[in-house]
Amino acid sequence: MRLRWGFATGLLILSGPLGCGGSDTAAPKPAAPEATASAASTDPAADARAAQTAVQKWVDDDDCSMLSQNFLEGSYGTTGTDALAACDGDGYEGLRADDYTVASADVDGAVATVLLDVVDGSERRYKVVREDDQWLVDDVESTPSAPRAAIGKSLRLFDAYELDGEPLDFRLTVAALSLRDRRAPRYTPTKPGRRWMALRVRAVSESSDTIDVASSSFELANADGERFAGEGYPFQPTFGHDVSRLRPEEKLTGYVSFQVPRKFKATEIRFSSPGSQTEPMVWELTR
Repeated sequence: MRLRWGFATGLLILSGPLGCGGSDTAAPKPAAPEATASAASTDPAADARAAQTAVQKWVDDDDCSMLSQNFLEGSYGTTGTDALAACDGDGYEGLRADDYTVASADVDGAVATVLLDVVDGSERRYKVVREDDQWLVDDVESTPSAPRAAIGKSLRLFDAYELDGEPLDFRLTVAALSLRDRRAPRYTPTKPGRRWMALRVRAVSESSDTIDVASSSFELANADGERFAGEGYPFQPTFGHDVSRLRPEEKLTGYVSFQVPRKFKATEIRFSSPGSQTEPMVWELTR
């Protein structure tokens, strides 16, 4: 699917991605229905299958011909065939075929609604219209949901955004493995009234691009809403002194360090992708 979307996402979204809640695997996606997007009929079930096909051709195959002219022009800010060319030429990947399941497809006359449950816990609602005996996607709304899990579990995040003028496909599986109090490190000063905690994390890139991950993208939060960002240096092996670059399929395991007030009681761990506008992934801690 083209256009810019963000989730979490997450995995994805972003974008995105994952009946999360700690599951490391996505639910199986049903096969595309036996119908064509041009199959118009007086049979609501057949129309629903045709509308679903139009959505899946766009999502799975990046087929911009499945978008209405109204949607193309509104999304790309240009008219006529230039709008279709802009869609065909953009570099945003969006959802993949295993990022979602089809929740429902309903028809009311010449308008259908197709609902996708995305594996990051969000949902996408597609408005599909019948024009000249063909079903075309005319609008889409995304309802974000912050993926949540217990500590020790993995969550998936996906996002698509622009970095330095270039589209970036950000897909990451992250596991918050453990959180422990630690003695003050020898070579790093401790702020007055603070103590140290170390979070062990594992991140695996599922992106097609090289992506950046940072210790400061992790936060500890308490029930009062106080949040403290991670640091990279003190405890080894470190998750990254500042920013670590992950190539496609590369894995990184290490510690993120935190200085928190002595009486601070963390209730959750949060992670957001750098440059993203998605909801953070959250690991809940036992109170």
